[in-house]
Amino acid sequence: MSPSPSDHPISLPVASRLDALLIEGSFRVGAEARALERQGRDIIHLEYGEPDFPTPPHIVEAAVKALREGATKYAPPPGIPDLRAALAEYARARGVAATPEEIIVTSGAKPMLQYAVLAVVNPGDEVLVPDPGFPIYPSLVRLAGGVPRVYPIVRQGGDYALDADALAAAVTPATRAVFLNTPHNPTGWVASAPELAAVADLARARGLWVITDEIYDGLTYTGAGLPSIASLPGLREGTIVIDGFSKRYAMTGFRLGFGIVPRALTEQVTALLINNTSCAPPFVQRAGFSTVDIRLAGRNLFTQTDYTGIDPESNLGGATSSRGNEYFNNPQSRSVVLSFAFNR
Repeated sequence: MSPSPSDHPISLPVASRLDALLIEGSFRVGAEARALERQGRDIIHLEYGEPDFPTPPHIVEAAVKALREGATKYAPPPGIPDLRAALAEYARARGVAATPEEIIVTSGAKPMLQYAVLAVVNPGDEVLVPDPGFPIYPSLVRLAGGVPRVYPIVRQGGDYALDADALAAAVTPATRAVFLNTPHNPTGWVASAPELAAVADLARARGLWVITDEIYDGLTYTGAGLPSIASLPGLREGTIVIDGFSKRYAMTGFRLGFGIVPRALTEQVTALLINNTSCAPPFVQRAGFSTVDIRLAGRNLFTQTDYTGIDPESNLGGATSSRGNEYFNNPQSRSVVLSFAFNR
């Protein structure tokens, strides 16, 4: 009997860019926590950035209805027109001047993060990323051949804050872009108007792109809509806004995100999308469209959840500001084991 190929493995080189990739510790911690659950342990899952309640029934039914109606073929690469129009209206409600043509719908927010980096970062360019922060930011920068440089989100009394002086000091002649994430993962920091203005002033003065991850918009204790840095004067054409449906609508498994992209980049970003996934599944887009009023629906999902007496001013689980973020400040208090993943 002749030997099988596995008997004589061939050592082939792999691309060095794979060494640049980081992954989220949350998936590793989640697997370990689920193993404990199978042993009968009572677990509160705090490792994933997702709600602890199911996707609302009307969203599920919209996806099922779309499937039954045959929405199973290719969709326009940047998204179905109705969804893009609704998202442009949502952007304008937040003060971001956007047209449907500037909305790019993606299979989750992460692809849009990657497209943004690939669109503006050349090999050797430096990109400022928050520390602590989402580990995918520096990973994507390295994958594009760029160099991540950190700026601190610091503890300030019972809250967190941007160290604007440290951010400005991190800029060099090689700096091309800055990542902004507010509401912030993992601290719950929410940028104040002066903090947004400081980032905007720096971007204008130094000619920097801003890649702003706003996936947690609307998920605050006050429920008030948060301003986007893209709404500030002179920032719209130099800012790429990343957003999605996972957090506000408990749709993490649907994988539906979008970007608000400057008109000058829409064609190139769409080309990146076509080279990658072709399009987001049309039945998933129809489910997203069913949310209709994105901001209001997102707030209602959380304000209707019973968090069992958690005080937003308490020191349980993270930042303590009353303007902090619900995901990272709102652990429930009903179990034995808490599972965490710290994104550093």
